[in-house]
Amino acid sequence: MTKLLFSLFFICVFLGSVRAQEPNTFYENQKAGLKDSAGKVLLNPGYDYIYEFSNGFAKLYTEGQKKITEDGQKYSADKYGFVDTLGKVLVDTIYNYARNFRYGYAAVNRGGVYKTGKELVTEEVSLKKKQNAEAGKVKKSKRKKREKKGKVTYRSYYNYFRYFSGGKYGFIDSTGQEIISTQFDKVSDFSDGLVAVNIGGQWTKEKYNDWEVFRGGNWGYADRNGKIVIAPAYHEAFDFSEGIAAVSVKVKSKFIYNAFDETERSAKIKYYLIDRSGKVIDSLKYEKVSGYYGGFMKVGNKVNNVYQYGYLDKTRKEAIALKYAEAGNFSEGLAVVRFNNYYGYIDTTGRLIISFKYEEANEFYEGTAWVKENGKWFYINKKGEKSKSPKLQKQYEKEMARLKVLAELALKDKLWKEEQEKLRMEYILQTEGLIKFIKDSKYGFKDAKGNEVIKPVFDDANDFVNGKAAVKLNGKWGFLDKTGKLIVAHNYDNVDDYFRSNYALVKVKNPESGNDQGTPYKVGIVDETGKQIVPPKYDRVFYNGDNASTVVNGAYDVEDSDTSAHLHGGQWGLVSKNGEELTPLMYSYIHPFSEGLAAVLVGGKCGKEACEINGGQILKWGFIDGNGKMVIEPQYDEIGDNKIFEDGKIKVKLHGQYFYIDKNGNVVE
Repeated sequence: MTKLLFSLFFICVFLGSVRAQEPNTFYENQKAGLKDSAGKVLLNPGYDYIYEFSNGFAKLYTEGQKKITEDGQKYSADKYGFVDTLGKVLVDTIYNYARNFRYGYAAVNRGGVYKTGKELVTEEVSLKKKQNAEAGKVKKSKRKKREKKGKVTYRSYYNYFRYFSGGKYGFIDSTGQEIISTQFDKVSDFSDGLVAVNIGGQWTKEKYNDWEVFRGGNWGYADRNGKIVIAPAYHEAFDFSEGIAAVSVKVKSKFIYNAFDETERSAKIKYYLIDRSGKVIDSLKYEKVSGYYGGFMKVGNKVNNVYQYGYLDKTRKEAIALKYAEAGNFSEGLAVVRFNNYYGYIDTTGRLIISFKYEEANEFYEGTAWVKENGKWFYINKKGEKSKSPKLQKQYEKEMARLKVLAELALKDKLWKEEQEKLRMEYILQTEGLIKFIKDSKYGFKDAKGNEVIKPVFDDANDFVNGKAAVKLNGKWGFLDKTGKLIVAHNYDNVDDYFRSNYALVKVKNPESGNDQGTPYKVGIVDETGKQIVPPKYDRVFYNGDNASTVVNGAYDVEDSDTSAHLHGGQWGLVSKNGEELTPLMYSYIHPFSEGLAAVLVGGKCGKEACEINGGQILKWGFIDGNGKMVIEPQYDEIGDNKIFEDGKIKVKLHGQYFYIDKNGNVVE
């Protein structure tokens, strides 16, 4: 439900309670072992860490050697095994990853590694505590007024975290035998005797995120022998419950603009219910679906571009209406849901049991749930009362207080920041042989041996990508090459994080944005020599390679549930590599170029899913070339799903009929 920092996850692991009948961990020479309640040694110290016991077994951990890959990614090939409550080692530390046992089986991985990612976090910081408490409650219009009056500001920082990537998955049983060899790209856990498995998926680093995500492949189901019993043919596959599982398939693809200058493929997802034989027993009309948990399935549909969630019972009846902004799975008879920006808990009838008052909340486990109210974390019971078992709570509060002090130091103490940067030198993702460092609050670059290559004179700096790094001096941004030569002068208020092959977006402040009008910046493009390809006077610019660049004024972003931003409205046109406007900004939409042509919309506005008529004008599609010349006059009511030419032709609709045309507008088969 809520995304916790990776460090807090480990706090939860380290501070987990130990049952009386389970051994206690002790350390000797910085190595962990196990003792029973009488102090008898059950397992000699020899591991870097021993996790808490779960279902009769605890994970053993040995830290792997930290390395840096060719692409600059730092990783650690850690090792895991298992020990039982008698101190007997079930499996020594031979696997690169392992989950806790569930229903007698544990998922294990060979070949994967732990990597380090970072996420840019932006937070609103009020100048007074009272204002800070109210920050999440004021309306957008009031918040803007407060910003103008200087009553609120923002801070940004990187959240570093570890994640596991790659390798192949299999399973061991409670005797330590590997009953399913490490052969699958990803797996769920066993449920109802079957496990969902993925074949062909990959961990891929997304362009705009500094970490990898698992994409692709097909999901199916295997039995306890590793035999595929339901063919891998699904986009998603959820756990079986009482003989039923939810699966999804992609049924339609289309191209859509994202928030930057590329196109990305999206797909419509269709959900079904299958039985243990793989037979489809029902289709689902919802856009978001989970499996059955606690007898209920979470489902969601989009209403006014915002997803709303509810629940189906085992008969597929909509037992709880779709009205929540977020919803968790049912656990111990309750589910956490979000309404009007706050979390509460409902029962299986949909009745509100614990009111909406928490900023963050998690599912119930063993009678308690971990929640956040007024900035403070604590446990509650199923009546919404603070937990009466204070031991673990006090440990959390003590650790949270320590982290809060460190966070305050991180904001206020420059020396602390510099010390952190020294530590970061050991672990940062090394980019192209040069590593960013700070000295006297100024940024420079060193090589892998620690030799200073570029002196620390910059106010801010990004890592090198494609041989160039963005640097800030006296409030303005430019770009350096790896010799320290300035290739793009410090003329811009903001820039792209990096050069995209041979160009970068540059930005200057929009003088109109201070009046609650327009975007914060006007955007342009520079090449590797620093020459302006497109002057920074547009709200958006989309680089089209050998073709002219697409420019937009007046468009605005609309985000879907996957946080992919798409543009609505505005006036669109083309600009040459010399900055000349090849067309006035007169089109309602311009799609990406394909095979030398781009689809243009005349007389309407186009969003991420639909195009609408503007002011009663006739909405028609035509096609222009890279010089802005109209090659095929606007006449078509619709164009193909992808809106691009493929193999010299494209699907169009005119007078209610669909057919294909070539790049000259001639009808073809």
